Amino acid sequence: MHQTEQTFVNNLGIVIKYFLSPLKEEARNPNPIIAMETLNTIFSNIEQIRDISDKFRINLEDKLKNWSPEQKIGGVFLKLVPQLKHYIPYICNFDEASNALNKSMKDNIAFKDYVEYMMTAMEITQPLHSLLIMPVQRIPRYKLLVEGLLNKTAEEHPDYKFLELALQKIEKKAQKINLAKKQAESDAKMKIIQQVLEEAKLPGTEQLNLQSKNRFLIKEGFLEVGINREKPIQY
Repeated sequence: MHQTEQTFVNNLGIVIKYFLSPLKEEARNPNPIIAMETLNTIFSNIEQIRDISDKFRINLEDKLKNWSPEQKIGGVFLKLVPQLKHYIPYICNFDEASNALNKSMKDNIAFKDYVEYMMTAMEITQPLHSLLIMPVQRIPRYKLLVEGLLNKTAEEHPDYKFLELALQKIEKKAQKINLAKKQAESDAKMKIIQQVLEEAKLPGTEQLNLQSKNRFLIKEGFLEVGINREKPIQY
């Protein structure tokens, strides 16, 4: 448990040390390798997530140093749960981050060369995208971890009720994050639909705002715009 968290922290540290931090510093130059705006899109709040995870790792380590059969670690997870809200912007932004990374690797030769050089020079075995997706996968793994601990803990153990409560709270947080992710995906599609309608200049759509908070994409299909169009516009 502690080792997996240490590995997670180390991997995020690699991203920050060898990619984010030097590229941010370099982005202050007149002709940067990659624009600061693109960097923020690709890496989002990964530094904040690394710090949250590192604090969680330290709390686990403190428990292990004073381990006994009656030791309780459920409280460590309970302290972590409120901080999981900071994963929401990272997870909701991840599709856009992946697109920005792929586009930069394809269109920005200087950025591609820098990434490939650092991967080789620092002997980084996992692709940058694989490192960046780790925070997206982390909360489901916390859930599985607490489930495993709960299954191995007797109901009469003093930690059982804390682990049970931690699992409930992690599940609720995961549900909230999934809803936020679905909303973000819906908002992205609604933005595309808005652009399509604006380009089509359909009568009556001039004041239409599909990107308001109370709108949600329900169904996606083909819409025939204009009787003279050879191809329908999708959405």
